[in-house]
Amino acid sequence: MIEEILTAPNTMVAIKVGADSTKDEFDSTALPAISELLKRIEKLNYLLVVDDSLTNLSIIYWTNDALILLNQADKWNRTAIVSNAQEFQNLLSKIENEIPGEFKTFGSEEVEQAMAWVAEDTKPNVEPKPTPTD
Repeated sequence: MIEEILTAPNTMVAIKVGADSTKDEFDSTALPAISELLKRIEKLNYLLVVDDSLTNLSIIYWTNDALILLNQADKWNRTAIVSNAQEFQNLLSKIENEIPGEFKTFGSEEVEQAMAWVAEDTKPNVEPKPTPTD
């Protein structure tokens, strides 16, 4: 399951990725949130909180594909990935230089620190994040 973390500051997209997440879920959850953020502030500040039991490491590539699809790869500003999964950490160490913008990894217990780091370089006068209507 993939869900947007709606308590994140309005200057970033924060996504929580469960162990059984799929690309279709990513496309229907993260893609609209990324697109909306880029319309508001024209840069991507991105937090990805990954379940420690995740075995599908494609989530990193899904994000990159989304930005390419949106023709916005140059807008990638700041990315934090939160996970203790060893396979995920191994992959990140191999590709971190390929991820545009600033990039940091955090342990699973450091979600708040990661969110603060991603949100640090933000403009205070951006429009509020839209709230979902039920």
